[in-house]
Amino acid sequence: MDTPTEQNKKIPLEDLSKEEIIKKYHDLIVLLKKAMQNKELLTKENSALKEKLEGNVPVTNELVESLTQQKLGLVSDLDEAKSQKDAILNSLKKTETELHEARNKINELDIENKSSERRIQRLSEENEQLLLHLDSLENKLGDKAKNMEAQVGSLDREKSDLSNELRAKQMVISELQKNNDELTAQYRELKGNIETLEKNYQNAEMIICELRATVKQSSQQREVYLSETDDLNVELHKNKALVEKLQQDLKSMSSKLSHNQIELSGYASDLQNTNEKLKEKLKQFHSKLVKFATDVKLLKQEKTNILENFKNYIEQAKLWEAQLKQYAQKMLTAFQTMEVENSELKMNLDRLTTEKSTELSELKSELDETKASKDLLNEQIRHLRDENEAQLANVKKENLELLGEMNEMNQALKTRGEAISKQQEYCEDLLANIKHKETVIKEHLQTIQSKDDIISSVEGELRLLKQDTEVQINEKIDMREVLDKKDQEIGELQKEVAHLQENLNAALNSSQDVNYAESETMSTSTISKSEESNRLKDLDGSWEERYGKLRTLAVKLKGKIRDLTFELNKEQNEKLEVQQKLTESVKTSHTIHSQCDKLQDEVDENKNKVKDLLKKLDSAALDISNSKKQLAENEEIINKLRLDIETLTKEKANTDTWKKQIGTKVQSLRKELDANNLLKKDFENQILKLNQQLEEKDKLLKAEIEKHHTTRHSLHESNNECKKQTVLNLEMQDYERSLKDLNQKLEKNKELVNKYKSQVDSQKGTVNTLKEEYKNLEERLQMGEQDLNVAQREVQAYKKSIGDLEGTITQKENKIQGLVEALEATRLENENLASQLSKIMAEDQKAHDSLKAERDYLRGQNLGLEEKWRDLSETLRLRENELSEMSREYQGYKVRAQSVLRQNQTRDIGLEEKLTEEVVGFKSQIGTLTSELTDLRNQYQSVSEEREKVNAENESLTNQQKALEEALKERENQFEALTADHQRAIAEHAEAIRGLKIHAETLAQCYRQQLSEQEVRHNREVIELQSKLDKGSTLPDVSPVTLPMIPREQGEGSENVEPSFAHPIPLNRLLSSESDHEVDFLKKQAVDNDAKIVHLTALLADTEQDLAKHVQMNKLLKDEIRRQQRSVEREKHADNLEYLKNVVFKFATLSSGDERSRLVPVLNTILKFSPEEIHKLNLVARSDFGNRGWTNYLPIWPNKPQ
Repeated sequence: MDTPTEQNKKIPLEDLSKEEIIKKYHDLIVLLKKAMQNKELLTKENSALKEKLEGNVPVTNELVESLTQQKLGLVSDLDEAKSQKDAILNSLKKTETELHEARNKINELDIENKSSERRIQRLSEENEQLLLHLDSLENKLGDKAKNMEAQVGSLDREKSDLSNELRAKQMVISELQKNNDELTAQYRELKGNIETLEKNYQNAEMIICELRATVKQSSQQREVYLSETDDLNVELHKNKALVEKLQQDLKSMSSKLSHNQIELSGYASDLQNTNEKLKEKLKQFHSKLVKFATDVKLLKQEKTNILENFKNYIEQAKLWEAQLKQYAQKMLTAFQTMEVENSELKMNLDRLTTEKSTELSELKSELDETKASKDLLNEQIRHLRDENEAQLANVKKENLELLGEMNEMNQALKTRGEAISKQQEYCEDLLANIKHKETVIKEHLQTIQSKDDIISSVEGELRLLKQDTEVQINEKIDMREVLDKKDQEIGELQKEVAHLQENLNAALNSSQDVNYAESETMSTSTISKSEESNRLKDLDGSWEERYGKLRTLAVKLKGKIRDLTFELNKEQNEKLEVQQKLTESVKTSHTIHSQCDKLQDEVDENKNKVKDLLKKLDSAALDISNSKKQLAENEEIINKLRLDIETLTKEKANTDTWKKQIGTKVQSLRKELDANNLLKKDFENQILKLNQQLEEKDKLLKAEIEKHHTTRHSLHESNNECKKQTVLNLEMQDYERSLKDLNQKLEKNKELVNKYKSQVDSQKGTVNTLKEEYKNLEERLQMGEQDLNVAQREVQAYKKSIGDLEGTITQKENKIQGLVEALEATRLENENLASQLSKIMAEDQKAHDSLKAERDYLRGQNLGLEEKWRDLSETLRLRENELSEMSREYQGYKVRAQSVLRQNQTRDIGLEEKLTEEVVGFKSQIGTLTSELTDLRNQYQSVSEEREKVNAENESLTNQQKALEEALKERENQFEALTADHQRAIAEHAEAIRGLKIHAETLAQCYRQQLSEQEVRHNREVIELQSKLDKGSTLPDVSPVTLPMIPREQGEGSENVEPSFAHPIPLNRLLSSESDHEVDFLKKQAVDNDAKIVHLTALLADTEQDLAKHVQMNKLLKDEIRRQQRSVEREKHADNLEYLKNVVFKFATLSSGDERSRLVPVLNTILKFSPEEIHKLNLVARSDFGNRGWTNYLPIWPNKPQ
């Protein structure tokens, strides 16, 4: 049984191949299948035992009926047994607390046993027979429990191993990350060194290129000199006689040549110095390369150190495994001792059961419960095994998937790392240029930002002031609404007062009628006493009724008047508060207006400053535009690199999330293991009583589980080792590849250095050869200077013509420069005018909007005041009517009250006093009401005066608005006139530039033709002179002739100085004259002519460049003028934004090309596109770009690394 484990221990998994591992895995699967089959057999046996027990149930029932009679006799024995059992249970509890926490369930079982003891006493005889069977079952259960505990121990070990391995891996990963960071830092430093080396190489290449250019120029000059020397050699053979005379001249020329040689030696020393500098730089490069090699060696040493550390970590892990195994063995020995103690305790329990038959009955009940618990345990064991198997399968799948993903990620990272390393080198070159340009741009931007900050601060202060004014205006509107509400309430109260006055007048009228009736009764003495008595009775009854009604009415009126007076006082107080608030708000608004005026003055000053700054910015904008183009190109490259970096960061994030997911899975597994431990503890509490029943059946399972455990452990270790090896191998491969790449780069750099050395040596050889050729050329020059004397005369003639041409060219250039300056001045003026106009327009629009808002606000105020005036007039009219009615009613009431009082003077004096008091109260109320009426009239007058003031202000504002509108129209007309003048000036400038171009081109062509014709003439004359010299064999003595000295020309053609023209000397005189003076004179002339020719060619090249620049500037000016015209025309359609939105929406949503192409001219009329933009829009409308499907975007997606 132990052979496979021993083999696994002997043979490490690193030496095994994949096929052997797969075979082992299949063997393990076969073992698992066998274990499952054994498990099924055990479950079948358990089911058979259950059936047997169920068959014994009816027999036990019959025995229970027979043993009920014995119950009464055994009750006394049971009590004694209970007492003994309690003592035993106490001792058991003490032992159970020492063993495990499972005594809680045993206590519950004891309680249940107490209840079932009465039933189990009847089954004493059968229990004796079943005890043996129970012992066997308990042994089996004990074996199973031991196996389960062994499994739990193995799971704990696996858990501890996993945790240790995870910690070790985390430690290794952290150390590897640190090493990786250190290596990356070193790699960056090496990269920086390499970049500096590359830059130095580039500088060396530039120097070498310059040297090559100089060598090429010297070679070209040499070829020219050779061609000239060939011609001169032909002439020298013909002019041998002249050579003898010119030897003296050669001596003087040799002194000059010595001077030239000294200069050449100086040049050679300069070249040697440059070569020495290059050698020093090469030495520096060599030292840097040596440093780089030492760094590589250090990296290799660090790599070996990392590998040694990794080996040490593996050895430490092995030591930890051995220690864990020892600790597990100790735990097993302790567990075995505990099992021995448990077995002793169980023996004591068995003795107690044999001594007392009462406890046998309890054990039967326990049997039934243990069977149920056994079934539950079996089910739980099955469930746990299934879960473990499923988890194993999931873990294996996840491991395989993770390994595949890791391989793919490593390959992708390698490829991208190589791409990044290449692009980083390119990026760093670009970044250097970008940084230099960014510094310049940042300086400009800082100045702009400082000015923008000033403007933004001023705008923020203006916004705050506007918000404060709006808040105050809203508060005023709210206060006015409150005033309107209070006025309405006053009107309602006044109506109520009028109603009360009407009631008082009615009461007064009734009292007047009573008085009138009394007067009639007093006057008519002829009426009988019986009629008088009847009338008096009627009057008494009516008077009492009326008096009661009047009294109640007066009380009600008093209450209402009090309420009304209280409310009026309140409203007056509120009005006063509102007026105070209004005055305060008016004051604050005045202060705000003054602050706004100050701020506007400051804004105007800032605007002037901004204009000056904008003028300065325009000059900087041209430089920025060129830098922006380069920045745009660099930004595209940087964006590409950023996209790559973002993809890498995303992949890094994915790996981090993957690590986190693995960590969460490990934590979940740990939690599950903790839960399993808790379940294990619960199961152990139940299994302690069932150990003896499960020993036989669990022996086979134990062996198979141990095999499974060993195989599983070995598989797990192999997987972990494979993971470690794969990850480490991949990382090592990456490092080795990076080292190989670095070595290759080093070799390339060494090859380049060798190439440069060979090039320098070859250049030294070429320099030596050039020196020799230069000496030969100097000898030939001495021979050829004689022929140059003849050509100097004609060159002087050419000088005059060239001077005239230069004068004309300079005049025309000055004219062109003046026109360009005028164009630039007009452009700046136009831009300033446009900016000023736009600002003026914006200010006018703001003023117009503010005036509109104020006009609307004043209109609203006016309407509100008119409505208030109407309401107040209506309330006044109603109050006057009410007063008149009240006065009438009061007078009637007076008359009636007097008549009533005259009749009842003897009856109620107290009533009269009360009525007088009420009358006095009513009079006082009337006085207060009249005073309130006067106050309301005064308020009405003040409101009407305010209304008139507001109307006057409104009229003044409307007049101001009209004046501003007229000024706006005038400025618009001025702007149109200026734009028309600007366009005319642009057209005139364009025509002038065209004419100048044509004139310059014609002049250049004429000058070229003249030069070519003069060259042809010169060549002919030289040939003729040579033929004449060949004919003349003997030369007579030459008398010295003083030739006119050539005046010095300042600036070599830059100034229009007319040199003195020397006519060509006749041949006889030339032959008779001395050679030294002539040679010197001709040499000087030749040198001056050469210098002038060079200068004229340079001037021609400069003029051509200037013309090209002017053409480009003309194009740019035209484009800017057209763009400004389009922007001006576009402003006309700025109000129709809704129409533009609809057109753009239709253009974007339409699918057919014809409909979209019809909308292009509409868009052009609104937005004024350029011809290129119109062409692009037509292409889009014809569905060149519109009919793209999703498949066209598929090539953009990056391909996965295969």
